[in-house]
Amino acid sequence: MIVHFIKPFPLLLTADSVGTIRIWVVRPSPPHKPHACHKKLVCLLDNMSIEKEVPVTAVDTHYDKNTGQLLLL
Repeated sequence: MIVHFIKPFPLLLTADSVGTIRIWVVRPSPPHKPHACHKKLVCLLDNMSIEKEVPVTAVDTHYDKNTGQLLLL
């Protein structure tokens, strides 16, 4: 349902209709493979503890350069 790049990091956030949020670490492709993408999945929030499915319909992020703090809203 949601795809959101978390700038300035090489991170991609995805969220689905059952409330699972995942963050993908996306690295640029090497020069010899221009269409390749190295990615690693980090499961941030899984909706398994809630009795019913709760879709994620909006997401935003804020990065404070001064403190290094990243907020997921």
